[in-house]
Amino acid sequence: MEHAEELFYHAFCAVIFCLAASLFFLLLQRYSDTMEAGRELLAGDTSYQSERDAAEDNIVTGSEILLLFYEELTEETEIDGNLYQKGGMYDVEERISLTGRYEKQVFYENGVISRIIYRRM
Repeated sequence: MEHAEELFYHAFCAVIFCLAASLFFLLLQRYSDTMEAGRELLAGDTSYQSERDAAEDNIVTGSEILLLFYEELTEETEIDGNLYQKGGMYDVEERISLTGRYEKQVFYENGVISRIIYRRM
């Protein structure tokens, strides 16, 4: 009888673990879908910008830069002298001031963005 109780206990723990893992991956997928929908919604939409905002397009916050690093980089990115290669995924939370403001410089090669440089202001 003791072995049966122990078996049921382990089976119950395994079921709870599987449910928790499933819930985690479901929420992660919904978060990714929400982020993608937000990007599509705002893509090319400049109606929310004022003239002053349009003049300051090269000023970004640290939190905006951090969002770039949640996916693979599509171009070389330099932040305060640290270079991050295209196609890589990096953990830069400790190197970026979330409340800081950064100046953004974009460099093109053959009409395509090749490198973006962010410098803290």
